[in-house]
Amino acid sequence: MQEAIVTIKFTLSEIDRLINSLNLLKTMRIPVEPEWKIPYKNLLKDLKRIKENTEQASADYQSNKNSEAFRDTQLLEWKRTGQAGCKNGKCD
Repeated sequence: MQEAIVTIKFTLSEIDRLINSLNLLKTMRIPVEPEWKIPYKNLLKDLKRIKENTEQASADYQSNKNSEAFRDTQLLEWKRTGQAGCKNGKCD
């Protein structure tokens, strides 16, 4: 039997809900062998890793976005004042 790989899009809040649901399932106590929980525990680990990677990528993006915005603002200010690279009337 072959497995298919598909792309599924989730928001961070949806990933949080899935993680919470799997945590509840993981802690559920029923009188049968707990081996059935193994795939769910693996899925939980994967979702936690995906969430961490997504949050890190988002933080990196925001950091880069903010620094680019600052540079763009500085460039506009320099263009407006005509003082980009100039000091005491001498320009680079």
